[in-house]
Amino acid sequence: MAGGRRAEIDGRRMKTIFDAINDFGRVPDKPGWNRPGLSAEDIAVRRWFAARMQGEGLRVSMDGAANVSGRLGPEGAPCVMLGSHLDTVPSGGAFDGALGATHALEIPFVWNTTRGWELVFGSEPPPNLADEMHNAWINFVRTGDPNHDGIDDWPRYDADRRATMRFDAVTKVVNDPGARTHRVWRR
Repeated sequence: MAGGRRAEIDGRRMKTIFDAINDFGRVPDKPGWNRPGLSAEDIAVRRWFAARMQGEGLRVSMDGAANVSGRLGPEGAPCVMLGSHLDTVPSGGAFDGALGATHALEIPFVWNTTRGWELVFGSEPPPNLADEMHNAWINFVRTGDPNHDGIDDWPRYDADRRATMRFDAVTKVVNDPGARTHRVWRR
């Protein structure tokens, strides 16, 4: 809760933004979208997004690699920044890749809501998931430790064990879930 009000995601607003993004790079009569990195379509959508952020009152900048950043509040003060990319793989899904970019799907749960995300989670998301993830984030922000009564003990991360909390219908710690990838990195 912020200022006595529960933060909620406006699914209709997000869909409107996603639909506008996907006006860029749509190829008629072919599946998917084509906005390869730094192509004309990619630069056009980045400029559109920068203008949208400016319209929301953010101070916008674009670096030499065309990464767009928006900042609300005084320069030099602490802030939270989230980012993604607007380019796609050839014939990528609406949010890139075959399934789209899925790296921020936890955000509704962080804000302790699933409202507006029925297309992603279905009509019955795991009942405790939003509370478990939200409370882990709140505890981490307050104390630096995400543990709380609703989840198993989540040990501090180290490179040997790589303990990762898998938030799901049954939330649990999984050790080194990307073991195969990590072995390749060490080569």
